[in-house]
This record gives sequence, structure tokens and C-alpha cells, in this order.
Amino acid sequence: MRVLVVDDDDSGRYLLASLLTGHGHSVVEARDGREALEHARAQAVDIVVTDILMPVMDGYTLAREWKSDASLSSVPILFYTASYTDPADRRFAESLGVDGFFVKPQEPDVLLHLIEEAYAQNSVAKVTTRAAEPREETEVLREYSERLVSKLEQKVAELDRTNQSLTQALEVITDEVDVKKTLIEQLTRDIVDRERAEADLSAANEALLTVVTAAPLAIVGLDTEFKVTVWNPAAERVLGWSASQAMGRFYAPAAGDGEAEFRETYGPLMRGEVETMARDVRRRRADGTEVDLRVHVAALHGVDGRVSGLLSIFQDVTEQRHIEMLKSDFVSMVSHELRTPLTSIIGYSDLLEQVDLRAKPELFHQLLGKIRDRGDRMRRLIDDLLAVSQVQSGPLRLDLERAEVAGFVRESVERACTSERHHLVFSAEDDLPTVFIDRVRLGKVIAHIVENAVKYSPDGGDIVVDVTGSPDGVRISVADPGIGIDAVDREHVFDRFTQADMSDTRSFGGVGLGLYLALQTVEAHHGRIDVESTPGEGSTFTVVLPVIA
Repeated sequence: MRVLVVDDDDSGRYLLASLLTGHGHSVVEARDGREALEHARAQAVDIVVTDILMPVMDGYTLAREWKSDASLSSVPILFYTASYTDPADRRFAESLGVDGFFVKPQEPDVLLHLIEEAYAQNSVAKVTTRAAEPREETEVLREYSERLVSKLEQKVAELDRTNQSLTQALEVITDEVDVKKTLIEQLTRDIVDRERAEADLSAANEALLTVVTAAPLAIVGLDTEFKVTVWNPAAERVLGWSASQAMGRFYAPAAGDGEAEFRETYGPLMRGEVETMARDVRRRRADGTEVDLRVHVAALHGVDGRVSGLLSIFQDVTEQRHIEMLKSDFVSMVSHELRTPLTSIIGYSDLLEQVDLRAKPELFHQLLGKIRDRGDRMRRLIDDLLAVSQVQSGPLRLDLERAEVAGFVRESVERACTSERHHLVFSAEDDLPTVFIDRVRLGKVIAHIVENAVKYSPDGGDIVVDVTGSPDGVRISVADPGIGIDAVDREHVFDRFTQADMSDTRSFGGVGLGLYLALQTVEAHHGRIDVESTPGEGSTFTVVLPVIA
């Protein structure tokens, strides 16, 4: 924003220019109206902030010239004055088309907000600047003269009053001069202290308002009738009601059936029996959904010491509760998945102690194989957990190489663990395009999808793997005749710690990381993975990889 600051007072002009430049705005300075017009006509500005009482050309004349110039009239002009403060001065300024009238002094933050708001209305909201009222030139000059005469009369009156006060003071100064001086000094100190206190109170209120508005936690104030007096933006986000919908009304989340319980719960605070209260609650949002809240409530007191209302600070802990539940489920699943093979390893190890290697060498090797199989299962689980940690710490690092996709998929499928009840059916189109892949990571994805097809097809059947070309890349699909996935579970099938059929999770085993890692790996290849499924009929997972351009 390019601001033209016009003021004959060097210090006042410097302070305003410093405030604006300190907040990233460009400033052009002028000492009077004529100089301001020269600057504006030489180089465009976005807004003008000008004093009124100035030599050469005052603010009123500048406003008339500004609004009559077609190249300048669309630029907002604001008056910032300490001299012309009467309502008539404001009305005259508005009749000339002035877009804002502010009386000095203003708090820096307030003044900056007023200027930026006026600019935003003009440049962003496209609010048209105020036009000068159509009036006769003589009428404008007459009112202009009246304003000048009124200001002179006011100054003369002020001087007369000052002279009269001085005369009276001189008449009554006697031996009580020292006493009067002491009283005046005390009065001056009292006035200064009061002004300082008022300024501190204003600053404190401004700071408090800023804190409440910008606070990440929801803040709600209630009066003694439980009607809303404070409702900050965070409360709007958490509960769904806007401030205009909530203010002045009974606390909406507890309205209706919950009102009696709400009044009973917080009655001790309203009656002054307790000062604070903290609790976890579940409340209804504006859209009808429920949210878990951690609430801290304190009683507010008026000047008479009585409770005047409540101030509540709360945070949405719904996601935290969900995370805690996931963490608990995760610990339970991982414990089960580690304990099961570990128990087997211990059991087989105990048997090994009892086996005579010379008498039963085949049993010895059979037990070693089972121990190795259970150890591999634990290693794969730990590898998956480490892979999830790597995904969360940053993008996957791929070791890409050119690959003939049909042969790569066949090798990956052959490495997958299957069973005697399942039959792998592989097919691939001829002359498929070449792709860039990380053989290790993508191979694990293909193998995992095939192993899932086997695991979730407990009755056996054909596992069909098909590799084809398509306009969007190479498609690798794996179809099974298994239990399928219902529509609700399909939405979360690629989430961490989620499996195709959560109701039967323990019967199938696993912790629900495979498809999550598969999705991350495929997306790291700039591909995608889709799933189609009908409960009771089976599922088809399809990986689509982009081809080399």
C-alpha cells in the first residue's frame, strides 16, 4: 500500500510515516496540500492521510482539489486532525467527499487498522470512494469560511478563558501561593496518573481483545442467565455456531434437553460456592455431530464482588481421544503379533532341548525351520514399523531403475507367500512400456497385495494377477474370490492400523500397515492404487504406474 502522508508538523508526519513503513507500507510525505497534489499527480498513490490545519493549502482545499481531479478522485482521502474536531467540521469534510475523519491522537494499532481498513474497502471490497456533494461554489466557500471563522472564534474563546483564568489567579494570589502551588501540582499528578491509568486500561483491554480473538483455544463467556457474552473465532471453529448466532442467547451446545443438566452442573460457580471447575464433556455441534471437549471454567466477579458470569476456556480433544484409542489398539495388535510368534519360538526351542539330534535329525531341522519362519514374521513386522516411521519423517527415498514391468511383477508374485488351496493365475500383455521403479519397495507392495488376496480368501481359489497397458500408465491388478470389503471399510482401507475387515482382524492377524505402506510407495512413484470390492465376492486392487516419457 502506497500512502501519501500530508502534515506541516514534522514530528507528527514522521511518526505516522514510521508507523506505516514499520508495517511494510510505502510512504510519500508532503508538508501541505499543494505539495501533496504535486506528488500524487507525479506518481500514483493508494490512499491519502492528511491534516486539516496547514499553510499554503489546508486539508479542506486539498480535498476539494482531490475530488475534482478525475485521476485522483478514486483514491480514498482521510482526515487526521487535532484542531478541527467539531461535528460540523466532520460534516463539512464529508460533504467534500472525504472518506474518513479521525481525531488525533489515536493508538498506533487503531490508526493503522483504520487506514488499512479504508484501503481494503476501496481496493479489495471495491467500495467506491465518497463523492463530493453537488453544491454551489458559493455555498461551499461560505461553509468553508464558517469553519475557519468558527475555528478562529474557538481559539479566541480559548484565549479569553485562559486570560480570565490568569487574571483571576493573579487576583487571588497572596500568601496562599505556596499552598495553591502544592494543590495544583497534586492535581496535575492526579490527572497524569488518571490519564496513564486510562491509557493502561485501554491498552490492557486492547491486548485482552487481541488475545481472546487470536487464541487457539475456544473462549466463551456467559452471564448469570447462561447467555453468551463472549464467543471467539476458535469457539466458532470448534462448535460450529458463528458469533452472531451465539451472542445474547443461551449456550447453544447445551440448549434443549441438556439445559437443566447444564444449569445444575455450573450452578455452584454461579452461586459462588466454587471459583473454578475443570471437566471433560461431550457437546453437540451446530451440524448435529458431537465433539469431546476439555473445559476449564472460572467465575467472573463484578465491582461489588458478586458473581457476574462465567468464563470458559476449552479445547477440542476429539482427535486426541481418537489417537489415544488408536494407540491403545496399536499396542494391543503389535503385542499380539509379536507375542504369538515369540511364544512359538520359545515352545519350539523347548522342544529342541528335548530332541536327540542323532535319533531324529529331520525333526530337529523341522523345528529350526519353524523357528526361522516365526522369526521372519517378527522381522517383517518390525520392518513395517520402521518403514512407517520413515514415511512420517519425510518423503520416501527411492532407488529408481528402468524395468520391464511384466517380468518384474512375475518375480514379485512368485516371492509372495501362498498356500496349497490357492492357484496363482498370471497374465501380461505383450510390448508393455518401460517404467522407472524401486524394485525392492515396489516388489514388497506387489507381494503384500498378493498375500492379502490369499489371506482374505480363506476358502481358496484363483488369485488372478493381470498386467496391462492403459492411457494413464501400466496397470497391475490383483483379484481374489475372498470375503470382500464393505463400502464403509473401503474408505479407510489405506489408513494406518486398518485392515480389510476390522471385525475379523484377529482371525486374520496383522496390524494393518501393509496397505498404508503400499499407498505411500505407489504415490512416491507418482502412481495411484485403487480398490474395487463386493462383500462376499472378492476384491480387486489395481496399481497404476506412469510410463517413461
